[in-house]
Amino acid sequence: RRHRTEVEEMFGIIIDCDNENRYYIDDAELFHAESVQQWMLNTLTVSNIVSEARGLHDRILLESIPSESEHLPMVVEAMRDLPLHHSQKELAVGTDYVDFEVCLNPTSDFLAQILSRGRWLKVLEPKEIALKIKQMHLEAAEE
Repeated sequence: RRHRTEVEEMFGIIIDCDNENRYYIDDAELFHAESVQQWMLNTLTVSNIVSEARGLHDRILLESIPSESEHLPMVVEAMRDLPLHHSQKELAVGTDYVDFEVCLNPTSDFLAQILSRGRWLKVLEPKEIALKIKQMHLEAAEE
C-alpha cells in the first residue's frame, strides 16, 4: 500500500487493486497522452535502463534535454500578473503546475485567450470546456 501511495504522490498515478489482488493503473490514458506523468515515466525508465547497464555507462551518451520547468516560474508569474479573468484565484501550486479557478460564462473571446496560451494552460473543469479546447487545438493542428 505504501508504494502505491508514493507512486500517486510522486507521479499522480493511481494504482488500484481488484478483488483478485491484481494491480492496475486507474487511468491508463495517462500513458497515451502527452503529459507530465508520461515524461516522468519515460525519464525514469531511461535512467533505470542506463543504471542497470553499469558496464556500458561510459559508452552511453545521453543528450541534455532542456527542461520546461525552467520556464514555469515565468509562466506562473505571467498568469498571476495578467489574469485571464478578474475572478481568477490561485488554488494550488506544485513543482510543475499551478491550478487556477475562474468563475464565468465562457465566451469565444475567453476561449481564444485560453488557446493563445498553447500547451502552457490546460482546462481541467468543466469537462465540456476542456473537450472543446482540446478539439479546437486539434482542428488548428490539422489546418
